[in-house]
Amino acid sequence: MIFLMRLLFGLVGSVMGGAALLSFAYFYEEPGNMKIIAPLGIVVVGVLLLIVIDRFTPKKD
Repeated sequence: MIFLMRLLFGLVGSVMGGAALLSFAYFYEEPGNMKIIAPLGIVVVGVLLLIVIDRFTPKKD
């Protein structure tokens, strides 16, 4: 159950982080760079969130 909660939070957070970086790239960079920045943002923010969630959730599965 906790594993599923961690996975869900990681997926939601990575989508939110990707959307935030996508809007940042849209407003501050050329639109052609969005194809590169958005997937990188989704991966980076997702990995960081999974690390943070893994540290702060109890380890009982």
